[in-house]
Amino acid sequence: MKTMGRDMAVRAAIRTCINRNILLHFLRENGSEVENMLLTEWNMKDALEVAREETLEEGIAIGEARGRQEDMNNSILYKCAILPSIISPAVWNGNQMEKKEAEA
Repeated sequence: MKTMGRDMAVRAAIRTCINRNILLHFLRENGSEVENMLLTEWNMKDALEVAREETLEEGIAIGEARGRQEDMNNSILYKCAILPSIISPAVWNGNQMEKKEAEA
């Protein structure tokens, strides 16, 4: 029985898959990346750090989106609050009366 090291075994497995049309297109395009991933030593600390960074980025994006929404809501509320003081009181009160009459 022939034995080979891990690195050679990974390369041989990728070549065998390509030769047998197993994931042919994917391995032709990404074979070196697959090889690097399989040969790179994995450890829990690094995996948790990557997951933490991804989660942090997602949280920041969510917070920014909420902040933009709050800014928009506050802008709308501000416009509604100052609109009556900008428009002449007679016009504003007249519009309010028309609304009340329409509701009745």
